[in-house]
Amino acid sequence: MIKKIKYLIILININGFLFSQTSTKTSFTIELEKAIDFYSVDLFDKAKENLIELLYSGIELVDEAEVRFHLGLCSYFQGDNKSAIIQWEKMAKKYPSHKRTSEVRNFVQSYTSEKEAIWDRNLNIVQFNKELDHSLWFWSPINPNEKFFGDELKDPYVAYRYYNSMYNKHTDPRMRFYILYYKFRLVSGYNNNSYGFKNEIDEMKNLQRYKIVQDAYKRESQEILNTLEKLLNEIDDHSSSYKNKLIQTNYLWALKLSGSELFTANVKVNDESKIIFEKVIELTSTNETDIYRTFSKHWLKIR
Repeated sequence: MIKKIKYLIILININGFLFSQTSTKTSFTIELEKAIDFYSVDLFDKAKENLIELLYSGIELVDEAEVRFHLGLCSYFQGDNKSAIIQWEKMAKKYPSHKRTSEVRNFVQSYTSEKEAIWDRNLNIVQFNKELDHSLWFWSPINPNEKFFGDELKDPYVAYRYYNSMYNKHTDPRMRFYILYYKFRLVSGYNNNSYGFKNEIDEMKNLQRYKIVQDAYKRESQEILNTLEKLLNEIDDHSSSYKNKLIQTNYLWALKLSGSELFTANVKVNDESKIIFEKVIELTSTNETDIYRTFSKHWLKIR
């Protein structure tokens, strides 16, 4: 009888230990999901408080990079881009190999690098890169920290014709993909030259002409997106850089159709942009953690 009691006590202790281990392992996930639910319903301050407490909770298996990623997201969705980047930089510095670091790095560097990075290691063709680099003398891609030089040379109409000439000259689908990627950002209005969709200064002199021009920009932007996707299917290179750019351009187009700025805390999804945000989700179906997928799902959820 005594042996049975001892055996029972041992079993209880073992089960208790296993239960506590399971509880410890899952508590991080539970708290993280709670924080995500908070900011999914716009309770950003509550979410950040929860995440900071989680960060210093002492709970085993806390993924600090994951926590800082979501802290950055909270600030980003609030429109506090500076705080978002601070969290993401801390994450990248301490966890350079973490999957979240690569996702955020691609997003942040696209808009905050000192100079537009167009030299791609997967497209190491010197003359073509020089031609593409030369195109940026004619216009100014939106880039918050870029120091612009040669402003007197900038003419988006020259850039537009230059991209058309390059496209006709080069038949390699990889080259054409990059040419259209930059042409899209020009035509869709992501520049500082008052050129493209919803980016021209309307002097109210001829509203009918303005509407015609805007419709043309809109139509061409969508055509470029469709062509980029076709080119992607022709590219033999299995590098993800091309698909990432296709995802990015679709996300940028969804923002434009929503009438929203690049860094914004309030995206108003409409019927047109809903289709494109859904396209982003479709393109990222094999990567649940893709940052553009995260953003798209968030905007659609709060629609």
